[in-house]
Amino acid sequence: MRWAGRNPCITQWWPATSSPAAGQRRAAPADSAPPVSVIVPAYNAQSFLPEQLAALMSQDAAVVREIVVADNGSTDRTHDVAVHVALQDRRIRVVDASGRRGAAHARNVGAAAASGDFFAFCDADDVVAPGWAAALYACARRTGAQFIAGVNDHDTLYPYPVRRWRPAIHPSRPSNDTDGNGFAEACNLGVSRAAFDSVDGFDESLAFAAEDVELSWQLQRAGFRLERCTDAVVYYRDRVTASAAAGQAYRYGRGNTVFLRARDTAVSPWWRLITAALPLMARTPALFGSRRARVTWLRQAAFWAGGVRGLFDTEPPHTRHGVSGQAGLR
Repeated sequence: MRWAGRNPCITQWWPATSSPAAGQRRAAPADSAPPVSVIVPAYNAQSFLPEQLAALMSQDAAVVREIVVADNGSTDRTHDVAVHVALQDRRIRVVDASGRRGAAHARNVGAAAASGDFFAFCDADDVVAPGWAAALYACARRTGAQFIAGVNDHDTLYPYPVRRWRPAIHPSRPSNDTDGNGFAEACNLGVSRAAFDSVDGFDESLAFAAEDVELSWQLQRAGFRLERCTDAVVYYRDRVTASAAAGQAYRYGRGNTVFLRARDTAVSPWWRLITAALPLMARTPALFGSRRARVTWLRQAAFWAGGVRGLFDTEPPHTRHGVSGQAGLR
């Protein structure tokens, strides 16, 4: 991948195998391999991975070069399942990403092993919609952006009884961090190899959550525009019990605080949590309301508790991953 001209933040980009002459742009040859490498981090995902891989295998072969499953040290049969499905499609590769726990590490290892000019990230427990990868890449080509966020469908994978009590989610609204800045969720994210490499990928110190928020912040700070693609849809698998939803919110809150500790913000994480506690306490009567109201309050409280826990994480935040070379294949 080469940058057009000397400015790495301009929006035109193209694949290349050798440096173009000064002032010239090199387009990918017509018979080149497909441009997109799909990267799927996986940890103990044996129950869901086959459905996701089936959806990925149905993606446009003219767009998807490879599907890299990065096994983050699973203790179930995730690796065996991935290898078995790989026998049906030569594009599937399984790489060992067990060196460090966390989806950020698995994604980085997958990216290091990938050979495409454009990365499309998704998760092992979701299901990509038909045309997902092509939509991400087409949006990048059409707009000139190197950083693309898709949209998540939170309803398709769940029956009506679950949707009745689950807090309302609006997929048409962009995802924003706690400061209102847009970010691309790692379960539905497209980025050029050059842009990804320019910020050293995901921050692996964010082992619990918020690694996608941090990556989005780094890319936008470096001058890469975030473009939203409503045609790139992922069927998102939400947590179906209140306890599982609270556990997820706790991890999100913890990761968010660790991220904020590393980020130069005007408001300290301590003060954010203090000010968030008062309205949370004021909403305590929701515990006596509908099931949806109770679950909503529980998730908010778990996010706050995770944030408090993140204040005491001892690992220095914002330690970049330093992955280099090819990941070991299994």
